Parts: sequence; C-alpha cells; structure tokens
Amino acid sequence: MENFTKITLLLIGATFSISLAAFGFLSIAEKEKRAAHNLVRWGIAHSGFFRRFALQMDNLFYGRKPNPRPAPKWTDYKK
Repeated sequence: MENFTKITLLLIGATFSISLAAFGFLSIAEKEKRAAHNLVRWGIAHSGFFRRFALQMDNLFYGRKPNPRPAPKWTDYKK
C-alpha cells in the first residue's frame, strides 16, 4: 500500500508539472492581478497618503498582524 501511495503522488506531481509547462503559469486573470499589484506598488513608492491608505486596506482585507509574544523565560541569558 505504501508503494502505491508513493507512485500515485509521483504521478500526480509529474502530471502537474507537464500541465504547467504546456499551459503556462500565468493565466489572463493572473496577469490582471499582477497589473493591479504593480499599480499599488507604484502608488506606495510615490505617495505617503497612498501608503497609509494601502495599509488600511490591507488591514481591512487581511486583518492586522498580531503583536509579537514575549520570548519564553528559558531564552533569558544569565551570566
């Protein structure tokens, strides 16, 4: 059974690789997303207002990053 699983995963990986080579990595939708991200990158590089606006939109869509937790006690260095 274990050999069957390994062979199956190998075939799935090979099939996926062939399809990427045959059909290309970027579809039309991916190219449109790339254009939108390039526009955002340009705005961030050239405008402070746009930088703040993009941060607020990022927080709205993806949520804020949590504050880092303090390091565990065992990592304290004692002389």
